[in-house]
Amino acid sequence: MMTGLGYRRELAGWIDSKPREVNCLEITAEHFFHGDEQRLTRLAGQFPLFVHGLGLSLLD
Repeated sequence: MMTGLGYRRELAGWIDSKPREVNCLEITAEHFFHGDEQRLTRLAGQFPLFVHGLGLSLLD
C-alpha cells in the first residue's frame, strides 16, 4: 500500500527527512512555475510524484 502526502512548503523540513510513512507526494504544478526547480528535482529523486494543476485549462 502506498501512503501519499500533499507537498506543502511548511512541511519541507519534515519531508526532506524522508519519513518512512510517506511513499509518494502530490505536488501542485503552479507552486513550481517560478523557480524552486532544485527542490522539485530533489523531491523527484526521493519520491514518486503525482502532479496536478489548479488553474490550468485545456482550452487555452
